Amino acid sequence: MASSKRIDRVSEMVQRELSWILQNEIRDPRLSFCTVTHVELSPDLRYAKVKISSVNESTDELLPALKKASKFLRRQVGHRLELKHVPELFFSIDDTVDRLIEIDQMLAGLRDSDY
Repeated sequence: MASSKRIDRVSEMVQRELSWILQNEIRDPRLSFCTVTHVELSPDLRYAKVKISSVNESTDELLPALKKASKFLRRQVGHRLELKHVPELFFSIDDTVDRLIEIDQMLAGLRDSDY
């Protein structure tokens, strides 16, 4: 088991490398405007949950495109980082921004109803 500091450090390294690869090496237009927002590694560093956000409104094609590119992405991360085991990548959409906008609209509605 890796220490929590090592897990955090490797998570940041994987996030940085994935971001760079997505911006500079992936040619799939569906992935052109996506951003890696968070990477959470398992304690044994073998699995990574990768949160992705996109400026495109349609995220329907994003997850299938990432799944198709996941072997390439994993291989590229492995070439760049010197890890005993390269984590298997599992992608999900980060809806934090959407949730923040929704909460902000609800709060604005409450403020308007008070006056």
